[in-house]
Amino acid sequence: MKKSRLISLVLCLALAVTALAGCSKADEKYDFSKPLDEKGIFKDIDFAEVVKLPDYKNFKFTEGTLEVSDEDIETKINELLAQHQIANEIKDRAVEDGDTLNIDYVGSIDGVEFEGGSTEGEGTEVTIGVTNYIDDFLQQLIGHKPGENFDIEVTFPEDYGKEELNGKDAIFNVTINSILEYVNPELTDDFVKENFEGTYENVEDMYEKVTEDILNTQKLNDVWTQFTEGAECVDLPDEVYQFEKQVLLNYYKTMAAQYGMEFKDYLTAIGVAGEEQFIIQNADQIKANAANTLAIQALMVAEGLEVTDADLDEYFAEDYSALEEAYGKPYIKLAIMQDFAMEKLLENMQ
Repeated sequence: MKKSRLISLVLCLALAVTALAGCSKADEKYDFSKPLDEKGIFKDIDFAEVVKLPDYKNFKFTEGTLEVSDEDIETKINELLAQHQIANEIKDRAVEDGDTLNIDYVGSIDGVEFEGGSTEGEGTEVTIGVTNYIDDFLQQLIGHKPGENFDIEVTFPEDYGKEELNGKDAIFNVTINSILEYVNPELTDDFVKENFEGTYENVEDMYEKVTEDILNTQKLNDVWTQFTEGAECVDLPDEVYQFEKQVLLNYYKTMAAQYGMEFKDYLTAIGVAGEEQFIIQNADQIKANAANTLAIQALMVAEGLEVTDADLDEYFAEDYSALEEAYGKPYIKLAIMQDFAMEKLLENMQ
């Protein structure tokens, strides 16, 4: 079966967690494949009793779905070009709020340089208002020009995390190397061949395939909306709810780890008083995710569809053994089931 553009949320979360955790199981207390059979289907569930499927064999595309505007195409083309943006160095004006800069700096406390407080003359890129530096470090750069060397004063937070820096006043000697303005490259046949080999042959081919991709995405989104809004979860088995709860927890634990934080500290930072409160606040989302998962599996069972090992090999362009080791093959099959189910619905509509 052809791999669709609509990759399931479950799979995205799994990939994110696996990448971050060094391909080890993100939560040793929960086995994501244990509730599933070898096909990736929840065990011991009579889907006909817990899910009422919509009349999916008579779905028709929503009016306007099969229309791709010139604006849609240009937006996507610009997104592709933005992946290869060119940085123009600006050196003849003062720094403004929102500018991206290349700077060097050396930090010191009481006249003594401290570890990790220097760019070592290698330069670093920052964006005022976006990049997160201590105190008002970046705001103090506004008004200065490239080539200038000057001192700024900042105060480290009391809970910065390093005893020798917590709450200390510091001076940074800063050099602004340049203001960087990123622009998209010119779209030419040579540029397409050089940067999108194997995907697009030339500019004309890029426009044709981008148009097709947008159209396919619109179709998939329309089918997914009709299917999930039309499906009715009559009964939600607890094991499915617990499964989706762990998926959501894994996602936010990944977010916490990306910020170098313990999960409980991350929850505190976003204003949630502990894991129990987090689950309460997200109960409706967990139930909705569980209902969608049940509906997808009900469709797979009703149509006699199965994600085979061969399908997995075809679906993944690269080796997925690390993902399998972390989550188990049944979980991976469940994760990509949405793609298979939606492709089936599209076949009925064409």
